[in-house]
Amino acid sequence: MIISIISIIFSIVLIYGVLIHKLLTGDSLKRPVLSIISILLLFVTLHIFYFSNLGYPVKSSLPDKFKLQYFVKDEGNLYLMVDGLNGNPPRLHVLDYSANLEKILNEAIAKQKQGKIMIGKVIHANENDYYGIIFNDLERNLPSK
Repeated sequence: MIISIISIIFSIVLIYGVLIHKLLTGDSLKRPVLSIISILLLFVTLHIFYFSNLGYPVKSSLPDKFKLQYFVKDEGNLYLMVDGLNGNPPRLHVLDYSANLEKILNEAIAKQKQGKIMIGKVIHANENDYYGIIFNDLERNLPSK
């Protein structure tokens, strides 16, 4: 995520630097159509990268292990707020709707409401129509009395 933000900033600085250089040297743009199209493509690309770093849901793959915070079903999609266990902040993912996946997520949320800590795992070898996601209880190590 940090690398993509740095690349976005670098690209913007580079493009504006070239444009300012052309304005200061008095060099008129020889091919204005080419300049307009190239700048348009650059800003569309930067726009896509920029929105993938905001808080909007992403279609990227889930982390291998995660803690499910919440999920919502809406218009053929499932929106999952997951907390990666590697120290990254929570991220909103969007997955295509699956009845099996909704059932598994409802069971995990119900167990979390009972006070259990549920850890989700993505098993790539077991990809039916529920994306190969399973949930396991995390054993608590409480001191004896």
